[in-house]
Amino acid sequence: MDRKPRCMKCGVEMVPPSDYSSVSMSPYTAIVRMNTISERCGFERARTDGRFKREREAWAAGWLALALSKLKDDIWWVEVETVDATPDTRLLQIEETADGNVVNIRNIENVDWEENVDDVMTVIQKKCKRRYPHDYLLLVHARNRLQGDQLRLRDRRNEERAVAISRSVDDRSHRGR
Repeated sequence: MDRKPRCMKCGVEMVPPSDYSSVSMSPYTAIVRMNTISERCGFERARTDGRFKREREAWAAGWLALALSKLKDDIWWVEVETVDATPDTRLLQIEETADGNVVNIRNIENVDWEENVDDVMTVIQKKCKRRYPHDYLLLVHARNRLQGDQLRLRDRRNEERAVAISRSVDDRSHRGR
């Protein structure tokens, strides 16, 4: 791995892929970076190789940041966690107030919905059994190639399971677990 990569166009030294420590990036940068890896290494390798896990997580968080920016008419930045096991990524938004700038943080736990699991709720239930702080957001990256009409998140059974998961997670956070 090149520890001092340089831009192929201008030769400027870039941040190595394994050292995202304290770097907040535009969601566009996170998305373009993963797209570039896909083009250079192939889609399948970029999608599954463990060396690109942080880039995949940043890519998914980047799309979420863009959606939040559009919905809330503000700007969100992506930060990849490199020291602690969780969260995987953070979204940061700087709010200007009369008392100074306030940094709003959204901790994101990323989970891949793999092809070998048909039911997304199984993935969500497994992840929610872990003891995450109450302010974490779970971001599911659907790597399962089911057709759109096969994904039925709003059917009655899944709604009931989602409520049960929510209550279980809520109960654990109130008991201090």
